[in-house]
Amino acid sequence: MPLAMSTVGFGVLVVAGTIGVSLVAMMLVRRLPRERLVNSQDSVAVMFSAVGVLYTVLLAFLVVLVWEQFNGAQDSTEQEATKISNLLRDANAFPGPVRNKLQGRLITYTNSVIDDEWKTMAHGKSSPVTGAAYQRVWAGYYDYRPGSGQEGRFYDESIGRLNDLGQARRLRVISSESSIPSIMWFMLIIGGVVTIGYLYLFAIPDALLQGAMIGSVAGLLAFILFLILALDHPFAGDVKVTPVAYRDVVALFDKGGYARQP
Repeated sequence: MPLAMSTVGFGVLVVAGTIGVSLVAMMLVRRLPRERLVNSQDSVAVMFSAVGVLYTVLLAFLVVLVWEQFNGAQDSTEQEATKISNLLRDANAFPGPVRNKLQGRLITYTNSVIDDEWKTMAHGKSSPVTGAAYQRVWAGYYDYRPGSGQEGRFYDESIGRLNDLGQARRLRVISSESSIPSIMWFMLIIGGVVTIGYLYLFAIPDALLQGAMIGSVAGLLAFILFLILALDHPFAGDVKVTPVAYRDVVALFDKGGYARQP
């Protein structure tokens, strides 16, 4: 996947390469006879405006789409980490051995999300190791039978939060799997080529001026396409969702922040 390399480096390569190819193509086009173009500038301007508007709408739609997807992935991780934190605190209502077992399994799952699943999500996959740790958390609650009314109330609340945790986990994994369909990328690339291509049809005598116009438009379109690509993979590259919320939970646990206070 392209985002396996440095995101900044890949972005510079995409933008610079697009500008370079566009300028080379401009120099080749300017060698062709231009008499017909001079007499058709009004038609060219109208068509360029129509194509530009349609392509701009498509780009805007996809930028909003991938940004919402990126934010959704971030929200899912924060919600899941919050549910883990709540479960760690609720476990203090249970007897010592049960509390230690449940908190231990929750922390094991959290560490697995950080160390195992974050790597596999960069490739759009969940981690079997993390999945097994998640199932062990459920097994710990299945095995426990509340011994008092207070424990029963905390147990019921914990089961509800555990279900919420599972939902947030599923949304997080789905966010890593979803991406823009190939046919949409085909439309984006063809649309960009056509939009830049219309700039070659303007009969501008000054080659430097035309080069500046074509280079700026090509660079801007390339940057926007790169931005869509970067945000389309929220767990890969340099521009990505990080597991900082999970690390905060583990750090607080290690400091005794979830220990039962007297």
